[in-house]
This record gives sequence, C-alpha cells and structure tokens, in this order.
Amino acid sequence: MIVPNKKLEDGLDVRRAVLGDDHVNRTRGGLTAFDEEFDDMISE
Repeated sequence: MIVPNKKLEDGLDVRRAVLGDDHVNRTRGGLTAFDEEFDDMISE
C-alpha cells in the first residue's frame, strides 16, 4: 500500500501551476531509481 505524501502532492501542484502539466509529466515520467528520491525532495 502506498502512503500518500501530502507535502509531495502540494509541491507537485505548485510545480504544475508554475511550469505546466506537460513539463511536470515529462520530468516525472523520466525519473529513474537514482534521481526519483531527489526530485521528490525538491518537490516537497
């Protein structure tokens, strides 16, 4: 079961408002196991 991360969800909402859905989807879609944790951290 995946536990929702409210801080991450809020951060991604802000990123989407500023950068647009296409950019965030493209960026998040290309994450690897190596950089996913870092991207989550900066989004929070």
